Amino acid sequence: MTIIESIKSYTELGWYLVPIPAGQKGPTSYAWNQKDKALTGQGAIDFYSRNPTWNVGLIHQWTGTCAIDIDHMEWTRIIFEGLGLDLDALMASTARIRGREGRGKLIFRAHRDDLSRHSIAWPNKDGRGNTTVFELRGGPVQDVLPPSIHPDTMQPYVWEGLPFDQIPILPRQLQVMWDEWDKLRPQMMDLCPWKVRPEYQAPVRVRAPNPGTSVIDAYNAAHNIGELLVKYGYKRTAPNRYLSPNSGTKLAGCNVFDNNTAFSHHGSDPFGNEHAFDCFELYLQFEHAGNMSAAIKNAAAFLNISNNPVYKYGPDDDEYISHGGDVANNISKIRRAAPPSDPLSVIPPHLLTVPGILQDVVTYYNATAARAQPQFAVQAALAFGSVVMGRRWITDQRNYSSLYFLNVAVSSAGKEHAKTVVEKLLEAAGLDRLIGPAGYSSASGVISSLIDQPCHIAVIDELGRVLQSTKAQGNHHKADAQTTIMEAFGRQDSILRGHGMSKFGLRKQDAKELDRFVRNPSL
Repeated sequence: MTIIESIKSYTELGWYLVPIPAGQKGPTSYAWNQKDKALTGQGAIDFYSRNPTWNVGLIHQWTGTCAIDIDHMEWTRIIFEGLGLDLDALMASTARIRGREGRGKLIFRAHRDDLSRHSIAWPNKDGRGNTTVFELRGGPVQDVLPPSIHPDTMQPYVWEGLPFDQIPILPRQLQVMWDEWDKLRPQMMDLCPWKVRPEYQAPVRVRAPNPGTSVIDAYNAAHNIGELLVKYGYKRTAPNRYLSPNSGTKLAGCNVFDNNTAFSHHGSDPFGNEHAFDCFELYLQFEHAGNMSAAIKNAAAFLNISNNPVYKYGPDDDEYISHGGDVANNISKIRRAAPPSDPLSVIPPHLLTVPGILQDVVTYYNATAARAQPQFAVQAALAFGSVVMGRRWITDQRNYSSLYFLNVAVSSAGKEHAKTVVEKLLEAAGLDRLIGPAGYSSASGVISSLIDQPCHIAVIDELGRVLQSTKAQGNHHKADAQTTIMEAFGRQDSILRGHGMSKFGLRKQDAKELDRFVRNPSL
């Protein structure tokens, strides 16, 4: 297209433009990035009719756009792969501006209207100076648009990828990268393969001495932490970097060190942010939910380790065994006769059953549970019924069936069986579409999940850790998610709407996409 044809297309999209003198890459006019100085509509067409040799730039802040400016394709690929991002898929997902070979500028709609510019530079392989790898460009900055002429190559900038009138909103993972830049930048610097400075290794947690310490050492010696991470659902994205299955950002933030330990930057992981963790810590958290005594006992059995002296059976042992059995029987009788000390153990029988077909859920739960959990069985049945009848049933007082349950028990009590039962029954009933995510990383995550499925169930494990992470400095997205969950419960008989976002420069269809809402959400 000619410059006039391009300007007409850009102004029809509502883009805010800035004039750039011929042979240059940046504007020279005073206060060019102020909204009232930008060229729009007929004013832009008139200007370029008089100045057809001038270049043109896109002002991101007022247009509601942003850009990923890739200066070094190979190094950017290393960083993105290390964080679990597919650069090729990302480049194919939107419109790109190419000015020189080996570089690219990906244009997206901005997820916020207050973005700023960030860049990362790696040291050169020869140790002399640094080279910019890529930039995140948003806010009061501009990028040169086709068919402007590049001052170095004297060739026009060109569009590649999707048509420029179909640019999508910035993908979720890049939104997190932008919003959490200060936290992610050290990780991106550490991904440089030729970096001289050794990567920081957090100190390993110091455990108090106990008889199981030798078991822990033996377990660590017998396992490779990288292999265990993969076993427990982590995805390897680089030689020493893994993506956590608990990650809401979908950016790889788990580093593995040479001493067979690892450190997780994922706030959703159960390891804390002060210490590295070892193989046994993985086993402890993923297999035993933090129950140290059970983990040591099972690890010892698995590794065939015993702290007990070898005992040889003798002729007097029969008498001792018989006497021990009598003592055990007497103690059992005393315990059966004693009143229960736990008030939750004395519950009227009618509260441990559910009238009607939901009693089948209770029965199934009790039959498949590893240990007796009558209260959890009832909660699982009510949860199952609430999601099946969500948005289908209402009382004469306008109460809906959306419910919120909290199962509290000691570690290794089998709380996860409620999740297993509910999901198995929904799948068996052909209602697996009602199974929602295992948590929400942001308010928009709650909204988008409800837009996709207005009625669904979310079984969130380790809720205490989730709530704790919402208090972490800079983790406002998790706090917003909890707030939106509460709002969803208050909107069961009305409409749940998302937060406002910039619509500058968006097509009418795309702008409407941001205004989507959920009527009668049932979570």
